[in-house]
This record gives sequence, C-alpha cells and structure tokens, in this order.
Amino acid sequence: MDNSFRLRTRLLLVCLLIPCFAVAAKDTFSFRDGDRVVLLGNTLIEREGNYGYIESVLTRRMPEKSLTFRNLGYSAESVRGESRAMFDTQKEGFQRMVDQVIEASPTILILCFGQNAAYAGEDGLEDFLQGYNQLVEILDDSTDARIVVLSLPPLENLGPPLPDPAEQNDRVRIYSKAIQQFSEEKGYPFIDLYYLLKESIQDSPKPHWTDNTIHFNPYGYWRLALMLGEAFGIPEKDWKIAIDLNEFRFDGFGTRMDSFHYSESKGLELLLTDTRLPLPTPPTEVDAENQYMGQFKRTLFVSGMPDSHYELRVGESPFGNYSAQEIAEGISIPPGPQESQVERLRRKVQEKSRLFFYRWRPQNWTYLYGFRKHEQGQNAKETPLFDPLIEDIEEEISQLKIPIPYRLELVPTKGGTQ
Repeated sequence: MDNSFRLRTRLLLVCLLIPCFAVAAKDTFSFRDGDRVVLLGNTLIEREGNYGYIESVLTRRMPEKSLTFRNLGYSAESVRGESRAMFDTQKEGFQRMVDQVIEASPTILILCFGQNAAYAGEDGLEDFLQGYNQLVEILDDSTDARIVVLSLPPLENLGPPLPDPAEQNDRVRIYSKAIQQFSEEKGYPFIDLYYLLKESIQDSPKPHWTDNTIHFNPYGYWRLALMLGEAFGIPEKDWKIAIDLNEFRFDGFGTRMDSFHYSESKGLELLLTDTRLPLPTPPTEVDAENQYMGQFKRTLFVSGMPDSHYELRVGESPFGNYSAQEIAEGISIPPGPQESQVERLRRKVQEKSRLFFYRWRPQNWTYLYGFRKHEQGQNAKETPLFDPLIEDIEEEISQLKIPIPYRLELVPTKGGTQ
C-alpha cells in the first residue's frame, strides 16, 4: 500500500487581502538561506519587537531557511536620525543610525519611514525624499543588503472622542505614492501598506487594529504579519488530507504521512509531520473561529469507514465526535500540539528581541555612550555580553520552527455527534 502523499502547492488568497494589491516585492524578491533581516524605521517597526508576530510568521513559513532578524526601530524616527540624536546633534543621530545598521550586518534591510513627516503635507515632501535618498544611498554603499521599502500605514478611524484621521490619511496617501515612485526609481521592492490596510482592514469587521488610530495593537501586528507574508510571495496554504479506504488512495498537501494504521475495530491512526507550523494564535480578543481557523482551512476527508461514530483525537487531545458521513464530507482539524509549539516560537522571538534591544539601546545609554560616559562609560564593555545570549535563543528558534510529528486518530465510539 502506498502511504506517501503527493504534496502540491496551492496559493490561498484570503479575504483579508486584495488579490491585485500594489506590491512589487513578491515579483522581484526572495529570502535566501542565511539571510540576516534588519528592520529599520519608526514606531511601527520598534513595537513589532514587543509582539514578535512578523518575525514569527516569516520564520515558520520558511523552516528550511536559516533566517535571523534584528529590529532597529526607534519611536518617531525620521530618515535623518533625529530621534537617535537624543542629546547630540541631528548629524550625530544620523551617523549613529547608519553605524547601527552596519554593525547589524544585514543582507536584507526593510525600511519604514515617513509617518511623522507626512504631517507636513506636500510642503515637506521634497525634504523628506531628499533625506530618504541620502539614507538609502549611504546604506547601499555601506552594506551588501537588498533593500525593501514599506509605505506608510493609514490611520484608523476609531470614532469620537478621537479625531477623524481622514485629512491626515490624505497626506499619508500622498507620501505613500511618493515613496512608491522613489522605490521604483531606485529599483527597490516596494510594499504598499497604505493600500493593503486601507482596503483590507479599515472597512472590515472589528476588532480594531490600533490603540489610538496610529499605533498598532497585538491584533494589528498579527494581521500585518499575514499581509507581509503574502506580499513577499510566501502565502499561507490550506492543509488537506483525503483518504479513500475502499480504493486505498491517499492525497493531500501541507503535511507528510509518516505512518498509517487502520482497522474497523480500532479505527484510523496517522502519524503526520506538517510542512510548516500553523499561524501563531491570534490575540485572545479575536474570535478564533471566524478570524483564524476560518481563514486557513485544515480539512480531513476519509471515505469508506463503517457507518458509525468516531472520536477525533489530535495529539493527546479529543476534539469531538463525528459520523462516518460527516468525515467523508470533510471535518476541520485543529493544529493540535503544533499550536503550542508556534506560540513557544513567538515567545522566544519576543525574548530575543528584548535582549537585542538591551544590547544596542540600553536604558542607561547616556551613561555608557552619551555625554555622561565619563561617569560609567567603563561599563559599556558589558553590552556585548548579550550577544551569546541572543545566539542561544536563536538556536532555540531554529529548532522550534521545525514541525514535530504528531498523531491524528479517528476512534470508534458509541456516542452520537456533538
């Protein structure tokens, strides 16, 4: 009996994305084994480190590739490094930003700037683009990184008492279009967050995706992570197994069957290894059935089983009773033990990001590297001690991203459906 599966790739265009969005990245860009991905930009980038959704989603989508990430986001940062200047001059802040990127050794550099600049409207656009051009030219010359540019995300309308962001969104749209033209002239892959979010989230059912119209909440980062994966050309895929016991025919994709056992008395037992981990669980305030499981389906079809009822077990956990007819028509399969595995992966990503934050941006920075370094600057030698801790966690991440085998069973029962 041939127990192997014929694995097939099927692209899934989910309802949270628009099929024809203005994104060039997926046509001209690909991740490579060994890539170091550095994220540079403003608050949108910085706060991703708090949640880890973007890095986790991309890491689990490519378990065969060795990828590492470094987050150099800085709240309210501009293309001229003004936030990083702190007590120094803007020129020193800009050089500090360049030096931090060089030290991170990127092979991929993802940039997101302009949210604050957009408040100046068209009057400030030329100056913003000149600063952006200066930054990318220096980074192009100073690193071997492939540069990817993100546009600005729109502001979310949360209603009173918060102001209507429509007027500012008009400015954001103008800046996003200008950034797109700038990227195309440079030959950089471009991802239009304004278009994706405006069309896909702002008019969709709640929950909200920002805390205050501007700053993303956990749900916003979860949705953004899914969008970026699609934009980079690595979409989510359905998971499916179809078994015909009468014809001894097996088909499926998204998983590999390592072993197969079936008898009328004991039912069906499969040992499976999925090709990738499931999506990270969305934030708890999200309706998981409608917002998560309904988006990317995991379905089991088994025909030819005796007319009885069967308990579905995934790993060690039961997930309800089904009739033979229901199973033949297809039943939804939960991620099972791999759901906890991907959450452990995301927690490790958060831990790594926190340690890296302490490494390049310690809270006592002024005393270690700034104008008061004459007092405690001798302790700056301790910050590189974070490096082996970060590397240890990255080794754990590299193990956690590999799907582990698990059992799936349909066991005969005497009960009815639930």
